[in-house]
Amino acid sequence: MVTNEQVMEKLVELEGLLARQAIHENSKELWDINQVAEYFGYTVRHMREVAADPFFPRPVQVPSQRDLNQPTNQVRYFVGEIVQYAKHRQQRRKMF
Repeated sequence: MVTNEQVMEKLVELEGLLARQAIHENSKELWDINQVAEYFGYTVRHMREVAADPFFPRPVQVPSQRDLNQPTNQVRYFVGEIVQYAKHRQQRRKMF
């Protein structure tokens, strides 16, 4: 007999697989630094260091919900640009 916990584990696993399938170089979804770090498997602190790379995608300033003339405190990144960066970085590593 399958327990509820086993079903939930499988659902979480499937959710992760579906989320990864939707990610590609043309994705227009926005991620914060936490989501980018999770994608790379890095800590947020290390991800901030990686983001200092001049080839890393530039952040997008999203307007605040309270005042549209002010940006939010947390920057966002286009998912497609993050995927492109990851692929280029992987290719550069293979060259050396």
